[in-house]
Amino acid sequence: MKHRLPLRTDADKARVRGWLDRAPVGKGWRVEFLPPTRTLPQNAQLWASLDDVSAQVEWYGEKLTSEEWKCIFVAALKKQRVVPGVDGGVVVIGAHTSQMSVEDMSDLLELVRAFGSERGVQWGDDTDSPGSGSSSLEPGERASAASGAQGPAGARRNTEDA
Repeated sequence: MKHRLPLRTDADKARVRGWLDRAPVGKGWRVEFLPPTRTLPQNAQLWASLDDVSAQVEWYGEKLTSEEWKCIFVAALKKQRVVPGVDGGVVVIGAHTSQMSVEDMSDLLELVRAFGSERGVQWGDDTDSPGSGSSSLEPGERASAASGAQGPAGARRNTEDA
């Protein structure tokens, strides 16, 4: 049995205490407390920014979809691995933005914006400060990560796996 609950109220805390009180000790049960995942406004801004990059930037002579750009930026941010595919090609072993913390999503948005701004992208939302929450990347690191993104890794915008 798996319980997951965002802590929003004192009633939520009481519910978690009840689960703890009923959990058997010494039976391998574990408890995890995780930071909040990315917000819906962050997700919406990410996709708007990816759409702008997709429409305006050519990557090694190709136009990429927003979903493909997302893979490139997440791989650059998370320093993901690329492995050979079962039937040829390559597979990026990656993270899902739906599981990113607010801070990681803010870093991703800043990476996308730095990359696009270096390439003259005109942002559809006219904002210079993407995301919410503080960034763990310094400005030089963001620009470096944006410039260092390597070539390419049906846009899907499901908020559960976006």
